[in-house]
Amino acid sequence: MIVYVKSFIYGDLRKPIYYGRMIHGQKGNTYQSPNLLDCPYKEVYLASTVDRAFWLLLETYLSDFVKVELNESEGYINKAYVSARKFLVPVMLTVTLNGKWKADIPLGSKDDMSYSEVANIIKSRLQASGIPKLTFSLKSESTRT
Repeated sequence: MIVYVKSFIYGDLRKPIYYGRMIHGQKGNTYQSPNLLDCPYKEVYLASTVDRAFWLLLETYLSDFVKVELNESEGYINKAYVSARKFLVPVMLTVTLNGKWKADIPLGSKDDMSYSEVANIIKSRLQASGIPKLTFSLKSESTRT
């Protein structure tokens, strides 16, 4: 299942970080550009995949920090390159259930909240969830080759 998240480090993904990528959305495809007047989208998100079963289990606790559907004024990119070979990887919540099943769920920024604020909210929500044998950890936004 594809979900969409905002970056904590790079605020506006309409602008290219290293070099431009294609922005996809309901208004058609366009390239990232330093000139935001050319961009038909008000917000651009980073697309990522998530295990559907884990998402449905935890959606009520995480939906503030992940978008499942984009509206007409929102677009997405598949990768955000920070150098010639490195690309941005969103915050990942690693969830383990019963010590057997494990999945990574991407998380993003909301209302310009910092990573530590989001992490504290997620931790408190999951600890209060009452889901038995649920363990989790957070990995901050990073880059990968």
